[in-house]
Amino acid sequence: MIDLPPGIEPADYARLLMDKQDPKSDDKWGPAGRLDLGGGEHYFFGWAST
Repeated sequence: MIDLPPGIEPADYARLLMDKQDPKSDDKWGPAGRLDLGGGEHYFFGWAST
């Protein structure tokens, strides 16, 4: 799980991490990135192998 900074939209932060090729979420073999949105909701993002 990756902490979502205050004041930034989940999709924008996920895109930033993917653009920076952050190793926590940039490997197509996993793991996926997950942002905790609170209230039991999560935002998953990353690559998937085909």
